[in-house]
Amino acid sequence: MMNYIERNLKQIFNNTLNITMSIYVIIAVLIYYYKPPIMFDKDGKMKPFGIGNGHTLCTYQNVLLFLAITLFFIITYINKKINKRKYIFNFE
Repeated sequence: MMNYIERNLKQIFNNTLNITMSIYVIIAVLIYYYKPPIMFDKDGKMKPFGIGNGHTLCTYQNVLLFLAITLFFIITYINKKINKRKYIFNFE
């Protein structure tokens, strides 16, 4: 039973996309839970996108988009270095 679980965990965490999505969801939930003042107002509502009083350029959606792209490239780079593969994607 333990070999089955261990094998499945290795298979799941060997995939770059699964790791990226797991970290992304955890960080997205943490950001929403703590509601930083740069993205949320005092009532806990998201600030609208824009420049001026009560607006922000760092909206929750923008931060999550940047986070997703950045995380994917970082995890891909780390996975490539660990496995010492020549190519990023391995279609075997």
